Amino acid sequence: MYKISYLDRLKSALTNLPSIGEKSAERITFFLLSNREIAEEIINALSDTIKNVQFCKNCHGFSDGEICHICEDTLREKVLCIVEKPEDVILLEKVLGRKWYYHVTGGVISPANNKTPDDLHLKDIPERIKKERILEVVLALPPTVEGDTTGYYIKGLIEQEGLKVKISRISRGIPRGSDLSFQDGQTLKDALMERREL
Repeated sequence: MYKISYLDRLKSALTNLPSIGEKSAERITFFLLSNREIAEEIINALSDTIKNVQFCKNCHGFSDGEICHICEDTLREKVLCIVEKPEDVILLEKVLGRKWYYHVTGGVISPANNKTPDDLHLKDIPERIKKERILEVVLALPPTVEGDTTGYYIKGLIEQEGLKVKISRISRGIPRGSDLSFQDGQTLKDALMERREL
């Protein structure tokens, strides 16, 4: 009976990573075998991370405890930023610093992908707004039909509860330094609609 080799098994596992094809997986495999200390460090770091990083029970972002350090920080503005993925929180924290609170939806509403509101972390948003006395909700969801649908659903949930809170979304449009001729129609439309006074 054919038995898959250790090399093939590792290469196959590596191709499950984003942007890693067969050639890249092969290079990484050979690099790790030739650099055992680096391989051991990666193994230990990955093992420790998987054991210790979980999802915050409050915001659903990454955490090393039941509640993450962002949710426990009482000095932030009363702004709740809604994002799709835990890694979005890390990105926005780098850009904004210690400024807002976050809520991770865990995806967007997408009937084509069998993602309904019940599959996402949406229903606890109004409760958080009340409990944490949030003054503004910022929708930082993907600029797609699914992202917009999810944003409108969240807005509806908030309005259903009769909560008086400002709801905004991040501006969309043309990236700085890019040419108008390279933009699609929807991006141009968003840029025009989201214009601001000079």
